[in-house]
Amino acid sequence: MTQNEAPTTPACYSCGVQAEPGRRPMIFTAMSLEGQHPALTHRNPPTVELGECSECRSRHELASLLVTGKPNGRDGTVTTDRLGAALDALAILGKPMPKQGESIGPLLRHLTTPGSLARWAARYAPTWSRGAKADERNAEAWAHLSEEQRRALRDGYSRVLAERVAASAPPVALTPPPADEGKGSPVEGGCLFCGVPAVAMEAQRVVARGGVEQARADAWTPTSADATVLGGHSSGRLRGHLCPECADAKEALGSVGASAIERAYTRHMRATGRGDDLPSLGPGEHLSGLSAWAVTARAGNLEAWQHASLRHRA
Repeated sequence: MTQNEAPTTPACYSCGVQAEPGRRPMIFTAMSLEGQHPALTHRNPPTVELGECSECRSRHELASLLVTGKPNGRDGTVTTDRLGAALDALAILGKPMPKQGESIGPLLRHLTTPGSLARWAARYAPTWSRGAKADERNAEAWAHLSEEQRRALRDGYSRVLAERVAASAPPVALTPPPADEGKGSPVEGGCLFCGVPAVAMEAQRVVARGGVEQARADAWTPTSADATVLGGHSSGRLRGHLCPECADAKEALGSVGASAIERAYTRHMRATGRGDDLPSLGPGEHLSGLSAWAVTARAGNLEAWQHASLRHRA
């Protein structure tokens, strides 16, 4: 609930109660009015002066300390304010504040947005909410929050906890997503080039990306090509996915083809300490007998390039 009588000092821009008197207010300007076309707002944008209560100021100073390592330090970015919003979220939920040395990444990823939207200032900027008045404030901290906002805060905190638990969990094996709809025959079960059936991702990164399905989509690159381009003997378009290493090789060469396949294979062999097993090639010579997994009999590879059998050609 709010008090509509004119306050002697402005409201705290975070929790909405009376701010500390005697401090320079912050000016918030609306970019639009709820229910009004933005072009009309730009002619005479409304503004509101807001302050900061002592409790919220202490919490925001902690955010500065955690980011910069110094009391009232400035990091030159928006990280301090983003963490301040996340700490506001923790305060609303009654959760403990982080200590120096603890990872703030999960807080920034999952609580910054709901924490920012929960602030009193969000009533005025960037959109001035219908019914909001510049001269009102909360009778109690965070009394303005709706159940929907509190639910968003709880959901964000649950993701923070999930990411913290995942930090000690083993890597997650991410198989390729289903081949997208399109022309050509779908190739499932492995990377089009190397045939690796899954790629490993740290469990914490999987949670940070929003779960397994989103992590799969992020890790694998959808690709299609004619079978002959992949080293096959019959034509026909194939579609599937490339693992991160093979996608990098394709990106470096600019297209799918024998050169990209050879690059991906040689980089893999050297990265796994088997560079000496590669054929000795002279100037202008290339690997021969190397085909993408997608055009082989497609026995399930247990590891990348298990299907490869090589010689070299001029």
